[in-house]
Amino acid sequence: METKITRLGLVKNKFRKLFAKLAFRGYPKIIIASTGRSGSTMLFDAVVDSLIRHRFHLKRDTWISNLIKSIIAGYIDRIEKLSEEPFLVCKTHDKYEGNPDSNCKFVFIYGDPLESARSVEQTVEQEGQQWFLDHQFHLGASGDYEDLFQKDVLAYQNQLESWLTQRNANIVCIDFDDLWRKIQKLSDFLGFEVELPIKCPRRKKPNKDNINEELFKLLRNVRSRLRKEYEDRDFRLRFGPTSE
Repeated sequence: METKITRLGLVKNKFRKLFAKLAFRGYPKIIIASTGRSGSTMLFDAVVDSLIRHRFHLKRDTWISNLIKSIIAGYIDRIEKLSEEPFLVCKTHDKYEGNPDSNCKFVFIYGDPLESARSVEQTVEQEGQQWFLDHQFHLGASGDYEDLFQKDVLAYQNQLESWLTQRNANIVCIDFDDLWRKIQKLSDFLGFEVELPIKCPRRKKPNKDNINEELFKLLRNVRSRLRKEYEDRDFRLRFGPTSE
């Protein structure tokens, strides 16, 4: 049975690659990466739907557009194995390491670390701690759930710094709070108009006691560094390097 499933999976993957090659010739592979719980699923769906609309002029949520979406888009665990993945549009929570194919385009979306931790807590309350362990695996993180607000058990700092150190032209990093005002930048980067859903205010989460304030101050500083880095890059692209 295991062999049959493996063979079926191989056949599906070959079909996915062939379909993408024929139906989306000239389009780069797109990777939507994120810290998790920062709007990545919403952005991933919006990018896939917009790509299909751009290529085939199909409205979202029709049976044919949903079929195409199921063929070309999916989740991947590790960026380093990107060349083996059959999907044209990939979603991941992995950090950036190594030197993936430069023909790919990477979009990294991130948000407030404390909000991410609170969102993880809410999801664990609904789904159970196995979800947390799976989420940690996807993030390449470790640590106990009980330390969610005491230690960086979601590997937030490590992940953001892995993207902060990159200088590749095929990477764009966008803070969730800036996403709607930077949608044209994202569209220009990907080569087609990306349409986002209407921005809804995030549900307020109850305040937490016993939070490691120093930890989240540190993590927010890393977030600010990444945000400033890409603001500076936008400025240099528009106006050229500054003289010091």
